[in-house]
Amino acid sequence: FVLHKAWSQFNCREQAAKEALDTVQRTVSDKDPRANGEDKFPLGIFQYRLQELESELKQSKMESSRLETQLLDVIKQKMKLAEQVDDWQTDMKPAVLDRVNKQATLENG
Repeated sequence: FVLHKAWSQFNCREQAAKEALDTVQRTVSDKDPRANGEDKFPLGIFQYRLQELESELKQSKMESSRLETQLLDVIKQKMKLAEQVDDWQTDMKPAVLDRVNKQATLENG
């Protein structure tokens, strides 16, 4: 559950970063450094923000890889534990049946 929640939060942050990156990229590409001064913000601010968002997106992708690895490890562990439970049930079935039969024999006397 904790991994699922972390994964969901990561996906939301990654999507927001991608959208912000796309917006800044469009804004930067629409700005012409030779414009006649009509822009309120210098092109450098947009380029700096673009670099920040690209860095954030890169970090999000690294976190995604880490979470995927962690999730795969948990799944492998769960499968291993499920196999152990199955083995235990198989091993215990004859003992349980034997005990039930002995108890029934004692009660029927």
